[in-house]
Amino acid sequence: MSQDVSSTTPEVGQLAETMNASESLVSGTTNSGERAKDTEERQVMDIAGEAPPVPTFHENQSVQPIFATPQTQGNVGTSSSSSSSAGENLVASEPDLVGNMEEMEMIQEPISQQLPLEIAKLSPREPEIVQKEQRIEEFLRALEDVYFDYDRFGLRKEAYPELVANAEVLSTQLSDRTILLEGHCDERGTESYNMILGKRRALAVKDYLVDLGVPGDKLQVVSFGKEKPFCHEQTRECWQANRRVHFAVK
Repeated sequence: MSQDVSSTTPEVGQLAETMNASESLVSGTTNSGERAKDTEERQVMDIAGEAPPVPTFHENQSVQPIFATPQTQGNVGTSSSSSSSAGENLVASEPDLVGNMEEMEMIQEPISQQLPLEIAKLSPREPEIVQKEQRIEEFLRALEDVYFDYDRFGLRKEAYPELVANAEVLSTQLSDRTILLEGHCDERGTESYNMILGKRRALAVKDYLVDLGVPGDKLQVVSFGKEKPFCHEQTRECWQANRRVHFAVK
């Protein structure tokens, strides 16, 4: 015949009651912890605001992303567009978007703004070149051509004072220039004969200039014969103009 353990054995009964009380305490503590956790979560939601619902998308719906655009004050602003049912899809911009845009604008500087810099580098040389050409032209204008008789390479009497004046110009303004003494002839005679005659005329002028003190290494002789006439008319005056020694700068 079985008997109740709590009624038959006082110690065992007390132990059972103690265990039941512990289970109740643990259960109460657990329920209290869950209630405290729920209360804390509700307080956090009350402070931060209700979380936005997660948008849902359908397979056939199009999504228009939101792109960040640079502002004038260096901040990144956003402009958005979305369909009524698709929701919003935010695309984050790079942190240095504004800096990259500024660098691109600097790289794409108009060429018209760069040209003045290149012109400024070349402009100082232009006046020097122009002045040099002007000095050469003035120098050559001061040198008189020497004329010769028909089929002759000896100097005329009137050629001597002209060569003296030329020697003075060469002595004062020659500097590092090399002077070409070009011998020319008229159209009469053969080409080979006129080439020799033109060279002899140029040598006659050089020899006299050297006697006047002009450095011989600054004088170079060349003959064109009848290849480069100054006058193309078949007259005595034109032929006389072509029988000459002309001064040029090498």
